[in-house]
Amino acid sequence: MIDDHEALLLLNAEILSDLGYAVYSFTSSTMALQAFRADPGNFDVLITDGRMPVMSGAVLIQEARKVVPRLPVILISGYIDESLQQAGINSQADLVLKKPLKARDLAEAMAKVLDRQVLHHPGEMPLS
Repeated sequence: MIDDHEALLLLNAEILSDLGYAVYSFTSSTMALQAFRADPGNFDVLITDGRMPVMSGAVLIQEARKVVPRLPVILISGYIDESLQQAGINSQADLVLKKPLKARDLAEAMAKVLDRQVLHHPGEMPLS
C-alpha cells in the first residue's frame, strides 16, 4: 500500500492486516516501485494513492504493470473528481476508491480484485 500521508497509511495497513493480508507499506511511490521490481512475486495487489509526490499513482500503476501486466490495482484518493476518475481509467486501475476508507471498503475492494484474478486465467479477459 502506498500513501504519502503516513497516518492514513498506517491505519489502512492495520485494517488490511486485521483482515488477514500481509501488507507492505510505503510513503514513497519510487521506493514502492523499487521494492516491487526487486521481488514482484511478493505482491498480489497494488493499492496506491492517486496524488503522490515525485511519481503519481497512475504512473506507478503503469510502471508496475510493465513488470506484471495483470497485477490487480486499487487507486485511492481523497479527491475523487473527473480527473482522478480519468487517471484511474488511463492507468487501468481495477477500482477507484475515495478516502477516507472504511474497513468494509477495503475488504470489499480486495475481494473484488482478488476474485477477478482467481476467476480469469491469463489470456481470457482483462481485469479492467
